[in-house]
Amino acid sequence: MRLTHKVVEPYPGDYKPAVSTLTLELALRGVREQLTLPFDGDPQRLADSLKALLGPAGVVVMLRTERSTRDRPQRNSGWTSGGSASANSGGG
Repeated sequence: MRLTHKVVEPYPGDYKPAVSTLTLELALRGVREQLTLPFDGDPQRLADSLKALLGPAGVVVMLRTERSTRDRPQRNSGWTSGGSASANSGGG
């Protein structure tokens, strides 16, 4: 069993909070199943609990944490909206 905790942090000046997900990946008899959900708990505590519960049955539980920073949105380059293409155009 593998748990992957992904945290996407805001860039400097970003008002949106960090986003955290947890992916649970199971390999049972050669078949892989994967489930990803929003997560705001303690991934280490969850992994420790799963190890205590499943370890005696021989199930290996691994936890990996990945952190990244959200990309800053790209501004439009070169073009502005609105206005007239020619000066002093009265429009008719």
